[in-house]
Amino acid sequence: MSGNWSASYSLELLKSLMSQDEIDMIWHVGDVGYADDACFHTIATALQFEYEKAYNGYMNWISPLTTQLPYHVVVGNHEAECHDPLCILRYKELGKPLSNFTAYNARWAMPSKESGGVENMWYSWNYGPIHFISIDTSTDFPDAPEQVKGGSHVFEAGYFAADGEYMKWVENDLKAAASDPSIRWIIAGGHRPFEDFNSDQLESLFEQYGVAFYFAGHSHSYSRFLSDQHHGVTHVVVGGAGCEEMVFAETNPTPGYHTNATCHEWSTRLVKGERRNRESVCAEAEFFTDAYAIGKLTAQDGGWGDLQWELLSSITGEVIDYVTIPSEKFPKKKI
Repeated sequence: MSGNWSASYSLELLKSLMSQDEIDMIWHVGDVGYADDACFHTIATALQFEYEKAYNGYMNWISPLTTQLPYHVVVGNHEAECHDPLCILRYKELGKPLSNFTAYNARWAMPSKESGGVENMWYSWNYGPIHFISIDTSTDFPDAPEQVKGGSHVFEAGYFAADGEYMKWVENDLKAAASDPSIRWIIAGGHRPFEDFNSDQLESLFEQYGVAFYFAGHSHSYSRFLSDQHHGVTHVVVGGAGCEEMVFAETNPTPGYHTNATCHEWSTRLVKGERRNRESVCAEAEFFTDAYAIGKLTAQDGGWGDLQWELLSSITGEVIDYVTIPSEKFPKKKI
């Protein structure tokens, strides 16, 4: 790993929370370890095969958590393939075997079989009276960004199920959870924010079956939107835990606290096929920050009470943002 592994702050905070019995599990919503771009650390590594070495390094680095707590992962764009030059030059030996999310699906073991999902691409699980659903924002739906080709546009990707099967699974999973009297809350997680992919069908299903929160990453920043902006679903983008693409901000007025990303830079994105500046996104978001931070979700009364979300500074541990969904104001949908 390079000297700019800014996620170390988040790791130490998570270890502290774990030691104080404040967290029961971890949900990593995509871009796990950035092994695909590991070759670009230095000139020397660009000439070597770094992918497996970087992935091994991440697995060892995160092991103080993964050996003690359930660690759920979500598929992100950086899981798609290997970007080492050698993966192009040695296509049959390295590139093709590491394409189409192969390493991600081989290294992790999520409960897809138990939930009728597919590999680690989509699956769900229950924790007490809370149903968690991990969705795929990369493949197997109309206009999916990694369907046909991965990010390099060299390697084939997608087609983990027949056309329509993924969305059918999502609906059946949500319907079953909403109909189950032992389930009080439904919480969804995917890598991309709603604005970054064709999310219309998913948003409709989330509204229909009463999803309370949707957690996303992808953007190396944090933004929280009001529930009425997304059909009753509180949409939280929590992608600022740190990575090698987040430069430590020595010159920031609060050194190390922010990433120096402006909201304008963060909100310049490809939105449903059109490249445009979403300058209004800062005004649209109830709260935005570029701080290094992780989130903590607490379910009161054994999961039957209020849901409380907190954004914690990875540097200081202080609460930067919070929102509560009161149980009495979020009745379960009647199916």
